[in-house]
Amino acid sequence: GAAIVPGAAWIEMGLAAARELRGEGELVLEDLRFERPLALPEDGETPVELVATPEAGGAWRFEILGETRREDLDGAVEVEWVRHAAGRIAAARPGASEPWPPAEGAGPVDVEALYRDYAGLGLEYGPPFRAIATLSRAGDQVVGELRTGARAEAYQVHPTLLDAAFQTIRAAGEAELRPGEVFLPFEVDRVRLAARPGATARSRSRVRPAGTGLWADVRLEDA
Repeated sequence: GAAIVPGAAWIEMGLAAARELRGEGELVLEDLRFERPLALPEDGETPVELVATPEAGGAWRFEILGETRREDLDGAVEVEWVRHAAGRIAAARPGASEPWPPAEGAGPVDVEALYRDYAGLGLEYGPPFRAIATLSRAGDQVVGELRTGARAEAYQVHPTLLDAAFQTIRAAGEAELRPGEVFLPFEVDRVRLAARPGATARSRSRVRPAGTGLWADVRLEDA
């Protein structure tokens, strides 16, 4: 199958843009939408750019565009920029984050079984994106220990870590899913980055029903 750019990469691009615009301190993204998947070519590369537009009150609206090229019957190449994601860089809100209940009495979750489950649904995660080291379930939340071999310090949040945190949502929402169902994030209400995680991190996720889909809360902390 085709290699698809994960939504975590769009979030990292939004956070990187926010860092350029906001400087040091807490970063906040809001109203992110993953509108159209970007399949990577087997050879070559796909140019991608983020365009930010200022709004009233100091916020910025951004969109992420990817270049597509089509060749007509005469050999002429037509270039089109397609929007893949959009969101908003918001001002940080003072105050501590909402506390989560402690993960007491946690039982282990089989990580390899989780990846086999994903593969059976047509989602193959290559070695760089298999960043879940351990998983455990405690009440209504799933706790993950995540590790990436990449240079995490070069990013706001390394996409493999963030994508791994999203992967844990399936384990957290196991009771809400029917056989053969798979839910992928296509909309993110809010991302708050208080500090950059390193190459190892701890994730917490919990899920609740929302109409025909699921609503997930995910927290990523430096381990």
